[in-house]
Parts: sequence; C-alpha cells; structure tokens
Amino acid sequence: MNTTSLIYDSFIKGKNVDQQIKSVIIDKYIIPISNYSNVIDMFKRKYKYSMTDKVINAIQQGDVVLAELPETVTVPAIFPVWLNKSGSDIRAIVNITPYKNLTFSADGFDGNTTLLFSLIQTGVLFRDITLNSAIYENNSKIVGLSMKIYGTLFLKVLDKLHSINLNIRTLESVRCKVHMFFLSEHYGKEYSPTNEKLALSQINEMFKDNSDFEEIATKDLNGFIDYLAANVDTLRKLNMRTFVDGWMSLFGTNSVLAIELYSYFISTIVGYSVLGSSLVKTPIIEKTATVTDIVTLYNEIAAKIQ
Repeated sequence: MNTTSLIYDSFIKGKNVDQQIKSVIIDKYIIPISNYSNVIDMFKRKYKYSMTDKVINAIQQGDVVLAELPETVTVPAIFPVWLNKSGSDIRAIVNITPYKNLTFSADGFDGNTTLLFSLIQTGVLFRDITLNSAIYENNSKIVGLSMKIYGTLFLKVLDKLHSINLNIRTLESVRCKVHMFFLSEHYGKEYSPTNEKLALSQINEMFKDNSDFEEIATKDLNGFIDYLAANVDTLRKLNMRTFVDGWMSLFGTNSVLAIELYSYFISTIVGYSVLGSSLVKTPIIEKTATVTDIVTLYNEIAAKIQ
C-alpha cells in the first residue's frame, strides 16, 4: 500500500509538523482513560454502527489513545492521527488539540460525542489499515467499492472545475484512467492485465478505454494531473493546485489526505460520512458517491478490523 504523498509532504513535512511531533514526549500529553471512560456507555447507547465495538475495544486495550499537545506544537486538523510505538505495541495517537469544545477531567468527558467517536474511529481505522494492509489490498469487494467511490469523487471535482460531465465519452474515458491511478496510487499496484481488468470492471463496455494504463500506473498525483491536462482537451487548464483546492472545497479540508493515502480515504471520506460527522462535508460526499456504497464499504472494512 502506498505511503508516500505529495500533499502530506506539503502540509505536514513542509511545515515541520512531523518534526514537531517527534520532539514531543508524547506520554506526557496523553489523556488518561479515566478522564473519558464514561463515553463507553454513551457509545454503546447512542451508536449502533458496525465499528462501535471496535472503537470501544480500542479504547479499553489502549490501541488508540487521545493526546492534547502543548501550545508549542501545531498539528493541523487534516492530520488527526499517527502511529506511535509503546513498548512492543503500536498505538494510534489521536490529536484532539484543535477541538477546544471537547473537555476531559476527573469527572469524565463532556462535549460532542459524535465528534469524539469520529476521531477515535479514525484512529482505529488508520491503525488497522496501516498494520494489516494486505487484508484490504487483496479483498476484491473492498478494492472494487473503494475504487468506485474514489473515482466518482475525483470526477465530481473535475466536473466542478471543468464541466467534464458534458461529454459522456470523455467522462467515462477519464473514469477508466482515474480507476487505474487509484489502484496504483492508493494500493501501490503495478500495471498488469489483472489490474487493467479491475480498473475497467465497472465501466460500460462501450466506454472502456485502457489507453496509457501502463504510463498512468507509474505516476504520482502531480504527474497524473499533468497527464490529464495534456491529454484531455476539456481539462487542459487543470493543475494540481486547483484540483486539490477543488477537492477541499467540495468535500472539506479534513479530507485532503484522502486524495493520495488509502488509510485517510477510509478514515475520513468513508468513516466520517457514515457518522454524519461535521469534520467533512458529508451531504456532498453522500450525494456524490451514494450512501449505499459508502455504508457497504464501511461495513466491509469493519468486518476486517483485527
């Protein structure tokens, strides 16, 4: 599974966020479970999702912990979770620093439970997908649904920017290429006849277009955007900056890492949307990708959580 990201390098590495995190003795800033143990009963009563038990287990087992960082460290909300080794265990650190309306004390948690559940769930999803990537890479239903949702969202951005929906043949040709890009960029899959077949599996026979698949499978996001601009007349003014801005405008700033990284795609686009979380623009995501596909993928992912 791909772990490199131009957007991550720009927003996180480029602003030394990763180095700031490494400079912190994180255990000093972890919120004791006793300060939010009351949420377990809240989650059991309020949320009947396939991820609810996974979230509760992660809290109780310490696989996901909450951290409120010092004022000297600035971690943007688009980077809600990272992994940290504690002894022989690898835990997900969830950054709750940007959310001042969440309060934790000896009396327990007080605040927006959906927001807290969303953040902890992000930790669960991110941790398991990162540590057990092969499970998700090799499950045909998960791959197919992920590709379909991603492709639909990607094309929504292109349509907003350059009205690509006006020509169905152009639209479907680009969808084929976006599917191939998704398989290579998110899953790290190289070009092969099998992956070509997968990329075209959801395309109407009359619109299937495998041109340049081998080339597309070698490109990063910037290279793929440049390829589209050079080869699709409707998209000749497209560039990476306008595409990323268009994605954030449509689906929410907190979804930006989902463009390149599968763990964030599932955590934010799928995970947040199912909960109706305000962390992303759920109504637009659900209207674009359809609720049925999103919920089905969410449940398939939840069933694989270790």
